[in-house]
Amino acid sequence: MGYIGAWNEVNENGCGLNAVYIVTEFCQGGDLTHLLISKNELGWKFRIKIAMELASALVHLHGKKIIHRDIKSSNILLDHNWNSKITDFGMAREVPGEKGAIRW
Repeated sequence: MGYIGAWNEVNENGCGLNAVYIVTEFCQGGDLTHLLISKNELGWKFRIKIAMELASALVHLHGKKIIHRDIKSSNILLDHNWNSKITDFGMAREVPGEKGAIRW
């Protein structure tokens, strides 16, 4: 997903939650959930393409020691060429270092 920018909103009085906003490219295909529940017939080549793109993205994240922890169809966006993009990293965590490291 094309990264455009980000900013951190800090609550002035120290109460409440701070927020981090990340701006990315617009994915006009919407999320995968809406495509799955639509009346559009999805061919096997398209289904396999989406699955392979997601697997590749997860391998990339795991190579960077990041676990998404919330993979679901509503967190998969589709761009204008129907390429899948993983979104919503609110539950994502970095894999711990050597001590207590997760073994793949």
